[in-house]
Amino acid sequence: MSEETPQGGASTAEDASERLDELLREFTGGAYERAPMIAVNNGLHGYDGLLPDFSPEGTQARIAWLEEMRARALGIDAGGLAADEQLHRDYLIVVIDTDLFNIRELKVLENNTWFDYLALDPNLYLSRDYAPLNARMDAYVRHAQRIPAAVAAMRRTIKPMPTGHAAGFQTYLDGLAEFVTTAPYLVFADIQDPGRRAIMKDANDRAAKALTDLARWIEASPRNEQFALGPEKFARFLWDLERIDTPIEELKAMAERDLERNMLAMRDACESFSPGSSLEECRAEVASRKPTDGPVAAATRQVALLRERILERDIISIPDGEVIVAESPPHMRSGTAYISVAGPYEERMPSYYYVSPPDPSWSAEDQGAYVQSEADLMTTTTHCVWSGHILEALRCHRPGNPLAAFTYSYAFCEGWCVYSEEMMLHEALDDDPELAIGQLQNALMGDVRVLVSIGLHTGGMTIDEAEQMFRTEAFCDPASAREEAVRGSFDPGNLFYTVGKWMVLKLRDDWFALHAGRSLRDFHEAFLSYGDAPIALLRRVLLGDTDDGRLFP
Repeated sequence: MSEETPQGGASTAEDASERLDELLREFTGGAYERAPMIAVNNGLHGYDGLLPDFSPEGTQARIAWLEEMRARALGIDAGGLAADEQLHRDYLIVVIDTDLFNIRELKVLENNTWFDYLALDPNLYLSRDYAPLNARMDAYVRHAQRIPAAVAAMRRTIKPMPTGHAAGFQTYLDGLAEFVTTAPYLVFADIQDPGRRAIMKDANDRAAKALTDLARWIEASPRNEQFALGPEKFARFLWDLERIDTPIEELKAMAERDLERNMLAMRDACESFSPGSSLEECRAEVASRKPTDGPVAAATRQVALLRERILERDIISIPDGEVIVAESPPHMRSGTAYISVAGPYEERMPSYYYVSPPDPSWSAEDQGAYVQSEADLMTTTTHCVWSGHILEALRCHRPGNPLAAFTYSYAFCEGWCVYSEEMMLHEALDDDPELAIGQLQNALMGDVRVLVSIGLHTGGMTIDEAEQMFRTEAFCDPASAREEAVRGSFDPGNLFYTVGKWMVLKLRDDWFALHAGRSLRDFHEAFLSYGDAPIALLRRVLLGDTDDGRLFP
């Protein structure tokens, strides 16, 4: 596969640059209009309270707009642009290809509802103190008032979906219904005006009913268990999202080799941590060492420690900004943790690192197994905060790349964070054997994610088989293994965690070969200086003519 080139381009470099600048401004404005919650998350509060058009007509209009933007981008001759402008032009095309693939092939609005519909979540208005309480309450109410119409449009768009997709989305909707009928009353408790509180209650009740009705409608709807993309679409998925043209079988073989390497490293770490113990005994001992004061308190300590070590050892610069650790709200507990990063257009706003408690409906044994050990939690904290997601987002969303504030490459974003887990173990945590076991646990999970994504979508693997692979090869607890298996069915990009890490390591090796004598910090600063563009495109900028086009070690 190769990048398309225009039949005719701009006549001069100045023309090409001006046309690109105009197109990027137009695309940015159009993207915010079609996904206003992204604008709000970035700190553009003129979009407060708005929701996307989830109707079939809105979807078709969005596709037509994306196709127009793509044609215009291809009409700009990359040869007439400076290197950073070429990156922006090519990145724009990848962003559009990603959206079109997600809508047409992953069917993220029809039967794979884990993507755009997260825009229903109004937590931002409650958690971020970006304006006086009255203004935030008004914005929240406008959002809640629009939920019933958004849900009505969704009903016209959503089609029968696989059982795993449906169950997870029902949980999200039920959790969101609980959230809107509880959390706003706590956050806006100081606003006692009876009229305004009555308006908010009416909006909350209507929103909760619409969300609950949608959950029950999905529960009663027929199922379509076909989720696999198939080899041809899976290969196009890799290309459209990340410009990866490596054969699927090669990626599978790389994952199998990496799984073996990480399993051997796990055995070595266990021998250092608990000499003479079996692998199962060692893992069980590490898993039993839970935070005595709970995961939120433990994660708070870890955030402070990691920040201190990064600065002490000059690993990378850390942007200003507070990080608050909190328990995940009930509608956002499909994973062990997630983050909400302060918007690039907001000043002095904190970012949030949310840690999920186990589902109270699970057995006591499964709940206990779900809570991460101190070592596993350290890996999660590294991945999510320092030097992972929050650092990467605060850095990448503020450079000159005009797309960086609201787009990202899946492999860049997650690849950097998984790379950070191993890098920080060596550079900041002194290869502590117990912490190494936590990092290797996640590395094994990443390898299995690659194998499961490929297996589910190209090899006829079932979700039950995927779950068993997570349990046996990555030592996952039953609940986490099931979550990971189901996620692999609706999110084939789950493989980009580890595939992206391999790409970062290859680029790092190539960059040091070109820049002898430079420091690890120098590479990190260079890597994060262009926004989180696809690594295949970033290689051209960081390596120039020395880029051999090889993405993997």
